[in-house]
Amino acid sequence: MDVPAGRAFQSLDVLDAQQGGENAPNPIDHIAPDASIVVIFDKAFQPSLSDSPNPHASFCTAKPYICQAFPLVSRASRAGGVMKASDDPLELEPVLDALPVGFDALRADALAEGFRQVERLAADWEAGRTRFDRDGEALLAARLNGVLVGIGGLTMEPVVPGALRMRRFYVRPAFRRIGIGRQLVTALLAGVEGDRSITVNAAPASIAFWESVGFNPDPRDGHTHILGREGV
Repeated sequence: MDVPAGRAFQSLDVLDAQQGGENAPNPIDHIAPDASIVVIFDKAFQPSLSDSPNPHASFCTAKPYICQAFPLVSRASRAGGVMKASDDPLELEPVLDALPVGFDALRADALAEGFRQVERLAADWEAGRTRFDRDGEALLAARLNGVLVGIGGLTMEPVVPGALRMRRFYVRPAFRRIGIGRQLVTALLAGVEGDRSITVNAAPASIAFWESVGFNPDPRDGHTHILGREGV
């Protein structure tokens, strides 16, 4: 499908796009960087931020594979070498009585990447083992334009007395590197009372992230890093 270059699509415009394989033109590449659109593909297709010069993220649901694209990072910010989050509001909501709407899609994304933490979150929640409802615990869901894009929580630390542990963090691939994980961490820490230490058992791929938000290496007692509250 040919999309006129420079056309600024209005919010929730619909495009019928024929997806012709890996080498087919990506219609999102031709959409104005400030547009917010919905693209309907004839096959399951997820444009990649890394492959596209246009700063849109996307996610696909079931047939007819509706893909909604959001302008997450401004082109001007990229040109200046700074990844700046857009003005689109990120909503953080506490998860209380039930897992959030959209959880199944987030769960499927995690499994597709080989990550099991969201699956364990679901299993523990459904079995009533972990509901993030004890003193100091919390589970937050992150939504961008109403879409569930990430999740993360705090539970009691099972080994270190008086401490809490960051658990079950996951941000969907198309929405990474725009500060969502950092905002989840910041919000969870803001709810911690007193000077309780926080631990995390960081997977190798996430070590750089946890150290960037202030956690220090401390490989013992089932965790890899710790954050002393005096450093917050």
